[in-house]
Amino acid sequence: MRAGLDYAASLNRREALSLLLWLFEKFGYTVQEGCPIDLRLTHQDLAELADTSCVTVTRLLKQFEMQRLLYRRNKHYVLLTLEPDLPKLRSLALGL
Repeated sequence: MRAGLDYAASLNRREALSLLLWLFEKFGYTVQEGCPIDLRLTHQDLAELADTSCVTVTRLLKQFEMQRLLYRRNKHYVLLTLEPDLPKLRSLALGL
């Protein structure tokens, strides 16, 4: 049972990272402090886009902030990586 939960958590993490990367590619831009996504998104919006629960999105976003992958500024998410580092995020999203 625990292995199934670990797999589901890993899958949710990859899907959330993939969603953030897709949002950056569609609505983001690069500045010195990172890559802001120029959309105001609630946790509920992200949950609906990722087909998961709001609780899961909140937990994952907190994890990503603790891992310094992103932060939130003025209701916008900012990926803490510059464009050349996006392949690293993509490999995380793919579980590589």
